[in-house]
Amino acid sequence: DILDDFLRYAGKIELERRPVDIIRLLEELVDFFAPQAQLQRVRLRLKKSPQEVVVEADSRLLKQAVLNLMLNAVQAMGETGGELILSAGRGDGQAQIDVIDTGAGIPSQVQERIFDAYYSTKKGGTGLGLAMTRRIVQEHGGRVTLRSEPGKGTDFTLHLPVG
Repeated sequence: DILDDFLRYAGKIELERRPVDIIRLLEELVDFFAPQAQLQRVRLRLKKSPQEVVVEADSRLLKQAVLNLMLNAVQAMGETGGELILSAGRGDGQAQIDVIDTGAGIPSQVQERIFDAYYSTKKGGTGLGLAMTRRIVQEHGGRVTLRSEPGKGTDFTLHLPVG
């Protein structure tokens, strides 16, 4: 598994761009992930934008990027569970996808390194999930930002160009 993760991270990413309805993509991820969330006592919610949010993207890779964040969010909430919110919208001429959790939050000293390949705070973690998420978003011409407060949770935002 570690070798597969490395090869995916180190390899060339070939994008198959097509118009992707971000809200539909998030609905599919919610349907797919709901059983896992329930097992972990996580309430999964989707906040939909009233306006259509469409980007030229590789939907398979974009799903992988968001799913990485969802998995991390559930792990951050631990056995007590919590709430995982996905939202899509537009702002500053970009599409935005937020993955918000009510977990433990990420200390500021960890935030500086969290996207570095092979950096992990999880026992048995490969440190490639967030690095891969950032790489996928960057290959689409976007960026990932992070807001987190220890004890209150974390919000990862994927900013993607529209059109």
